[in-house]
Amino acid sequence: KNFSGKIVVISDLHIPFIDLEVFLKFLKEGLKDAKLLIIAGDLVNFDQFSRYLHLDGIVSAKKEIDLATKYLETLCDYKIPIFLLKANHELRL
Repeated sequence: KNFSGKIVVISDLHIPFIDLEVFLKFLKEGLKDAKLLIIAGDLVNFDQFSRYLHLDGIVSAKKEIDLATKYLETLCDYKIPIFLLKANHELRL
C-alpha cells in the first residue's frame, strides 16, 4: 500500500522508567501532523523476568502492564494508527 505522511518511530520507553512529563511533551510536539506511530520495541522493562541482577524495588509485571496501558490509551487520543513491535524486553514474558 502506498503511504504518504509523517511517520514517527520511537523505542525503548522502558516503562516504568520513563519521565511522564517528557513523554507528554513529546506527544504534543512529536505527533503533530503524524499519520503513523511505530513503537519499535521495549515499551516495558519487565525487570521481574530478567535473568540479570535484580535491584531493590522492582516493579511488578502487572504494574508495568497497567502503566503501559495508560500510556497507550494516551497515544490513542491522537487517533493515528500505532504499530507496536516486540523487542528483547517484551520477549522476557
